[in-house]
Amino acid sequence: MRVWIFLLSALLWGCAGVSQTGTSSTPATVFNDFDACDQALLGPGIDALIDRCSRALDSGLMPEDPTATALIRRGNFYAFKGDYARAKQDYDRALAIKPMAGFIRGNRAVVEFLEGDYASAFKGYDANSGSGGNWTTLIQRGTAWRYRGELENAISDLTRADNAMHYEAQILVNRGFAYTAHGDYKLALADFDKALQFEPDFLPREIKLAAERGDPFDLNHAVPGTGQNIILKPDYFMLQRARGFALFMLGRSQEAVAALAEYQRSNPGETEAEIMSLLAAYRASDRMLLSDIDKSNGQPWPKPILLYLRGAATREDVLKAAGADPQRECAARFYLGEAHLTGKRRDAAKTEFERAIAVCPKGAFEGAAAAVELARL
Repeated sequence: MRVWIFLLSALLWGCAGVSQTGTSSTPATVFNDFDACDQALLGPGIDALIDRCSRALDSGLMPEDPTATALIRRGNFYAFKGDYARAKQDYDRALAIKPMAGFIRGNRAVVEFLEGDYASAFKGYDANSGSGGNWTTLIQRGTAWRYRGELENAISDLTRADNAMHYEAQILVNRGFAYTAHGDYKLALADFDKALQFEPDFLPREIKLAAERGDPFDLNHAVPGTGQNIILKPDYFMLQRARGFALFMLGRSQEAVAALAEYQRSNPGETEAEIMSLLAAYRASDRMLLSDIDKSNGQPWPKPILLYLRGAATREDVLKAAGADPQRECAARFYLGEAHLTGKRRDAAKTEFERAIAVCPKGAFEGAAAAVELARL
């Protein structure tokens, strides 16, 4: 997972009646600050929103309920910036006011997960999900399971969430990712297509606003979600990347190339997408697609795989570049196997797929794909 999130402290409690800027506050100005301290208004920028939350909180003029809401909002913004310690402080203060508000515990668990404190995160998710399961917590926990490679648990939680909240695009996309990593490509594609039908561009409003401001965002990570929850959110382009891979594995090569091209609109020159596109174009025997794809120079890794597919590197070059890194060898073996399949070298493909299955880390989509291909041989 890639991370994009950080910030300095604001005073948690200021002098009553005085804002952070030192000007005196009135109930009217305090509630203007409170209203503006809202994740639906991300256009002003995250720092400005934290400042408005802090000014409202530091005034000491708000009743308990809006105070808790402002703490939750500011905690979400701190999480968004990667200031996890202050995010947890704000969530804990909000929980002291609203101890039964489970979504606050869910947000805290997301932050613990992003910190790498998986034991605490899953303890928080488990405490919050209850016997029936809160759908937001189920998304949060299901997504966390997916990142940890616990794909059956991920699919179970996300399916329970879907049963509670039908056709929520966020649920469908995360479950589609889990199905892809599990090797269930028809189910994955069904979820992706249903999500696109339900929410055609599947690009969270916060990310659109950030893009308009020119802010750099890693779209794989936590952003303030709808309402007061934060969820690990993929975006439309990541959906198209996974969708392209599912289409490739289902033998729908030209559609795969189109989906991967859509992904590359936001990630030009991303080498692994180039590799998938090149293989799909070979399978489709589409010379025009091949000429379009064969323009990328690629990144240092996995560039050797791309060079191998173009005939400019050997198998030994690829494996040497992969080295002792299990994920790199996993990808190398899988794509070498796919290249052998394209060239109708079944025995050589079988050898590479068997090795991929042996070395791929838990939850790696290449490992599941290698197992699917091996079963077809």
